[in-house]
Amino acid sequence: MKFYYCEGCGKRLTEEDLGEGLGRDKQVKGIYCSDCAYAVSTVAFQKTPEMDEAILEAEERQQQAKADREEVERVQKPPPSPPLSPRTKMMLIAAAGVLLLVAGICIGVVLTYRPPPPPAPAPAAR
Repeated sequence: MKFYYCEGCGKRLTEEDLGEGLGRDKQVKGIYCSDCAYAVSTVAFQKTPEMDEAILEAEERQQQAKADREEVERVQKPPPSPPLSPRTKMMLIAAAGVLLLVAGICIGVVLTYRPPPPPAPAPAAR
């Protein structure tokens, strides 16, 4: 079953909807639902055998392009990385804890630091 979307409002239509009259194929301008189709006018024309061949060729090119894309994605996709061992996980957790501890100490030092008071003025000579 093929799905189409109305060019006007984006409503999803199926081949069955088109057959039941709930949507219209406006040839060159696309597929429209029954609500939007009245506003789109097209010139009707008879299909020729050349058009059928062109349509089949276009569908074959689309299928080949899709197969090519899937092949490229399959070839270019990197293999999944192996899972981490429990020892590696523990080391990462410990390293994160140490970093948080150091960051906390640094923040504590910065927030509690008070510069020394300025020197007292020298007594005036008499």
